[in-house]
Amino acid sequence: MGWFMRISFVQLRLSPSVRLCVTMQIALLVLVIEGAGALLSCSSQTPAGQQSAQKTSWATPLSYMAIESKYISANSFHEGLAAVQTTENPQRWGFIDKEGRLVIPADFWTVGDFSEGLAPVLIGGPHGLWAYIDGQGKIVIGPKYDSADTFENGLAVVGTLQQDDRTRGLAYGVIATNGAAVLSPRCSWVDLHDDGIVCEHWLFRPNEKSFIEYYSREGKKLFELRDAQSMSPFSEGLSGVSTSLSEGRERVINTSGKIVIAKTYDWLGRFDSGVAVAGYGTEGPKDEHGLPQRYFHLGLINRRGEYVTPPVWSSAIPATFEEGLLTVTIGEGNEARSGAVDHRGYFVIPPKYAYLNRFSEGLAAASLDGTHFGFIDRSGVFVIPPQFQDVDEFTNGNAVVLVGSADQKHACIIDVKGRYVVPCLFDEIRRPSEGFAAVTLNKKVGFVRIPERSKTP
Repeated sequence: MGWFMRISFVQLRLSPSVRLCVTMQIALLVLVIEGAGALLSCSSQTPAGQQSAQKTSWATPLSYMAIESKYISANSFHEGLAAVQTTENPQRWGFIDKEGRLVIPADFWTVGDFSEGLAPVLIGGPHGLWAYIDGQGKIVIGPKYDSADTFENGLAVVGTLQQDDRTRGLAYGVIATNGAAVLSPRCSWVDLHDDGIVCEHWLFRPNEKSFIEYYSREGKKLFELRDAQSMSPFSEGLSGVSTSLSEGRERVINTSGKIVIAKTYDWLGRFDSGVAVAGYGTEGPKDEHGLPQRYFHLGLINRRGEYVTPPVWSSAIPATFEEGLLTVTIGEGNEARSGAVDHRGYFVIPPKYAYLNRFSEGLAAASLDGTHFGFIDRSGVFVIPPQFQDVDEFTNGNAVVLVGSADQKHACIIDVKGRYVVPCLFDEIRRPSEGFAAVTLNKKVGFVRIPERSKTP
């Protein structure tokens, strides 16, 4: 299994403090036998990274709970509040604080997380209207929307039902935190970018083509792109724009909306240090459902659209450089192997892994056999051995991992040294947020507190 740390007695070395402790216990045992009646116990704490994954090596799950496991469902903490679905009112949602107190009653049918002091909530039944509440539960915007997202940098996407069959249902717009409309609901879809707003218009009538309007974050229209379906965020002054649904190929524009690379690609990533992942797709053999498989051929292009590395990679996920490295795959199916390249397209980490995720906080999840997962550093060395059934990436020094068998897995949290922060006693664990992690135990959700990382390794 690779999970247990096996240490022989020959390899075992006892520290002076532990030897003293053992000597004292032996002496006390003699006293007990002679009728002294004394009893003393002492122990040596094993570093978490060396503990066995067996449940018996930890206390009961309840001893780790900061907030009782009693909710039907729960979101992570955001701005000190977490959305929960209570057993007392199972069809409603409310919010608890970090002491587990229900500070906003469970009166809402559905909710989003708090962001910038506001949270979207659904009022008036499953087909009601969305509003925004503040941290005290007071409605400050609405209810008047048929859909509502959380706020991002002062803006949120909202939707209203339209009768116009050109939009086919919801039309989306954008509001500010004071409820003022930045962009009235008229888009088939809206994407909020750091430097602008993408308003997509999907048209389905014969001889009509989809188009995009691009606005500043203040709502000023900057340009319009005909025969366009979607648009990626600008990076280094360039953006990839996908053509209409019938074609789905991507071309490159500048911040004025002008096409600067006329060549189109089936796959196009964001530019980073003057290069971007790009490539084309080909059809392969049909799968078990009779559908043709799609194979990609990817490489790096420069700002002129020229390949600086041959398009020989079968994937590059998520098609962006993370911490200066890009994870790419060569080959297909069981023969596929992944590694990491730099901005020149040179392999820094050889393609030898059955699975390799992007780098985060200097580590990347990896597996040599596709079954056991660990973490490698930027040199490709496993610093946390491949011993887990599944893993998440590191965020704020912690990662959620799964141990056990395929039919019985348990979730834990480890730190960047591989030491257990939360033991493997829970059915599910959400990614930690604000010092807490939502955990599932026996189909009920509660929260554990994430200890602060020690300043020493």
